[in-house]
Amino acid sequence: MKPTMKVVILGMVVALLAIAASATAVDPAVIVRDPVGCPTNNCVNITGLSFSFNVPQAGTGVLHFLNSSGVTWTSLILTEVGVAAVNVTCASDVFSCTVMNFGQNGAKVVLSAINGFTGIPAGNSFEIILGCANGNCPAWPAGLQFDATANVPEPATTVLMLTGLGALYTRRKRARQLA
Repeated sequence: MKPTMKVVILGMVVALLAIAASATAVDPAVIVRDPVGCPTNNCVNITGLSFSFNVPQAGTGVLHFLNSSGVTWTSLILTEVGVAAVNVTCASDVFSCTVMNFGQNGAKVVLSAINGFTGIPAGNSFEIILGCANGNCPAWPAGLQFDATANVPEPATTVLMLTGLGALYTRRKRARQLA
């Protein structure tokens, strides 16, 4: 099979998987936005690469944070156990966003600064909106905890890196055997 045909088939498989994994607009959503400053100075300072937050009692709401870690966040992973991934949607204006299974009844929201997205620079504020864009979706369970970790490489990136390192190791080992 020609390399171009392999690329086309791979592209079709990725597109079909993305369509199959997408959820409907009536699912509870996580929306990450880059606001202009902290309204009434009520941002929670995040000084490290990990933090947690809880869903407000209403089951929806806007949470304000400030990246005080000193580094630009090029990825952000939000995990929760309480709402299955199939019932969660995500959106962002600073990250590319996907939802993955996390255990049997949880979701991992993976946000990555790729394809022209900027991520969250050090010193910038951001919002996490628990709800949906049109306001017509089920609420999150009140008090549900989200754990967040910034700048974790995506599994696909790690696999690609390990594949490349494996190929280099194999080639080097073969060159030594031939010498």
